[in-house]
Amino acid sequence: AKANQPAPKLFTELAKVALPQVQKFSHQGLTKTLWSYATLGHAAPALFQRIAEISLPRISEFSNSGLVTMLGAYPRANHTLSTEFYDTIAQVIISRIAQLSSLQISNALWSFATVGHFAPDLFRVARNETRNRINEFNSHDVANTLWSYARAGHHCPELLNDMAKAIPSQLDKFNTQDITNTVWAYAALDHSSPQLFSKIAEVALPRIAEFNPRGLANTLWAYVVTDDESTREFTRHPLVINAVVSLIDRFDYKDLCQLHQWDLWCMEYGNGESLLPPLFSQKCLQSFVHEDCASSNLQRNIAAVLSHMNITMQEDVRVNSGYSIDILLTLNDTTRVAIEVDGPNNYLPGTAIPTGATRLKNRQITALDGLSVVSIPFWEWHELPTKDQVDYLKGRLKI
Repeated sequence: AKANQPAPKLFTELAKVALPQVQKFSHQGLTKTLWSYATLGHAAPALFQRIAEISLPRISEFSNSGLVTMLGAYPRANHTLSTEFYDTIAQVIISRIAQLSSLQISNALWSFATVGHFAPDLFRVARNETRNRINEFNSHDVANTLWSYARAGHHCPELLNDMAKAIPSQLDKFNTQDITNTVWAYAALDHSSPQLFSKIAEVALPRIAEFNPRGLANTLWAYVVTDDESTREFTRHPLVINAVVSLIDRFDYKDLCQLHQWDLWCMEYGNGESLLPPLFSQKCLQSFVHEDCASSNLQRNIAAVLSHMNITMQEDVRVNSGYSIDILLTLNDTTRVAIEVDGPNNYLPGTAIPTGATRLKNRQITALDGLSVVSIPFWEWHELPTKDQVDYLKGRLKI
């Protein structure tokens, strides 16, 4: 593994031999075994599961480095573990947070975010520790940490403000992935930082041809979400257009959806025409509208109340921009209103703050489709007595 030389037959046989005796391994041996298999991408699910089972009762034996290495091996191997495992590890890391290096903090957060185990206490404690030691974090640690908080949807405006002040002095050391992770994090958390984004644009533009397809799509999406006037020239620059077109056959479905939103943004601030070749622009749109529209119980409940109010409406309507509107109303025979029924996924966890993606959708259907948008937060509707639902909707719709 150290030489990065795959040996599939050898590793398969070693896994069989190791499995019945792995309980005799030292904590260093357990860590090195996991690291080796994960580094070479060699799947050994039974071995990985057994190591997790015997490691948990011995977790105090692991060094900080060993603990973080073990933690990172599982997402790299795409091996899913129990909630109990991650909860236990989170508590150990919290107790040792002051002893961890910036790299170890960053890698630990990355592991939790990657497996989708968003331990709020860990992220809160790590946030405070990071703010106190922010000058210790190098460019990759910074980008990795920001990505992890955004992936976890953890609201951390103070940390983002501190990072925005610290990043400019390190920008020359950021690689393209660091740039992408940084701007994507700010956009996903819907945290505005115009000066930072302007400085990053200056660094990114001369290197725009170095970005891979996912990195380029994510970066442009981030600038569209933040929508700062000072960086609009960057996102419409000929070098950016050329970079997108040069990768035309390498973008996947998710990339194409993000590029459609960027294309819409270019139309909004241009002359209403796409800057992309027509066939490619159409391909982006087709990817964007391909996603199925699934009505939630909450949406159906609100629609039923609106129907009882004798309001002309349609559910799950595709508008010209390509977005799907939850409920489209026609008031006074002429005024069209989009009702967006916003569930938990539309907000940062535990907050009333919409995600960057939610704000972007509302902004673009207002600007491009000419619709007034009324967002109905799930918690407001759930708290309403049935008898108050009609009055609530009348108030929100101003009718």
